[in-house]
Amino acid sequence: MRHLLLIHPVVFLVFLTGALPALAQEPTALDRSLRAAENEIAAGRSGKALAQLTALRATEKTDARIPFLMAQCEFNLWLADPEAKPHLVAARRHIAAALELKTPYPECSFLSGWVEAKAGNFGQAAEGYRAAIAGGYEVLISRQNLAISLFRYGLALEPRIDSDPKVTAKLVIDIFQEARERFRLLALDTRYLPRDRTVFRDHQMKAWSILASLNLKARNYAAAETLLRGLVEATPRDASPYHHLGLVFESQDRTKEAVRWYEKALEVGKPGRFVESHLRLAGIRSREGNREKAEEHFAAYFAVSPKSWAGHYERGLHYRRSVEYSLAIADFLRCLEIDAEGYAAMKELSECYRLSGDEEKAGEWLSKYLAKRDAAAADRPVAPPEDEDGKKE
Repeated sequence: MRHLLLIHPVVFLVFLTGALPALAQEPTALDRSLRAAENEIAAGRSGKALAQLTALRATEKTDARIPFLMAQCEFNLWLADPEAKPHLVAARRHIAAALELKTPYPECSFLSGWVEAKAGNFGQAAEGYRAAIAGGYEVLISRQNLAISLFRYGLALEPRIDSDPKVTAKLVIDIFQEARERFRLLALDTRYLPRDRTVFRDHQMKAWSILASLNLKARNYAAAETLLRGLVEATPRDASPYHHLGLVFESQDRTKEAVRWYEKALEVGKPGRFVESHLRLAGIRSREGNREKAEEHFAAYFAVSPKSWAGHYERGLHYRRSVEYSLAIADFLRCLEIDAEGYAAMKELSECYRLSGDEEKAGEWLSKYLAKRDAAAADRPVAPPEDEDGKKE
């Protein structure tokens, strides 16, 4: 259950302003110099402003406004030339220096969130926006950017759940849980435009759906069922939650309930477009021995998805159960045409040839399967070895 991320465009000022506080007294020479640098930044001359600020920084070490503005300059220079990575590194260094001199510094935290979001580091971006919100800076923009950053952070981590020991299902579930809640609150906030609130609700639904999928994958069936039933109520014309409720019950061998939800998904889904439940029903009917019904569902599925690896694999299993080995072999070979790395089909080819009495080809395909499987296992990342300080006595 994957979703394309349609991030709502957030309009920022190209240059953050307001580094100087409202002064109740006559501005100092430093204040005037900083205002001049701000004007240069606003005019798009960040390089010139940076030179001025660097000179100021050489003599004035304690004013956080200087590194804050220097960070803006370096960031703008990096945006103008994304290949110039030293500008990004320098922007981060100046942000750290500003926050070391002045904490809390919500304007600088907001800039940190913006920098890291542009750099694709959404976990760090979220922390910057949290601090900006806590400090009351640009709260409306910071709240929506925090929700977006959490969503994109979750999307970035999700594919690593099975390969990175530091990325657990619980961690990613917690991130999407917070993203969903934040989008829910944004969608209810009348300070945003109606079209923005519609986008927020769409993202709430996406986060909700991904949460259900993650819980299903983690075998948290009760949580997945609760989430999906809520989605059914919230989006009754969307076939996906009905289908995934079918998956929840099928995963628990509660076949009758699974069939009911798959059939409901097909009833709700657009005819001729939503066919995923046909494939699940085909597999269930095949395992029950109802060949006619199974093949009806396969036909409906392939009418829309003729190049589906999963479809040919499932139908290959069906033909093998039906002792139609030549048809099964044709489907498994088709799997390999679609995806040569889908080595599970090689194992099934070996079994079909063995059952049909061709031991030579069975051995050939088994050897291919084992070689592919072992190569894939060798490519999987492993946890780095513990250093001496991390070893348990």
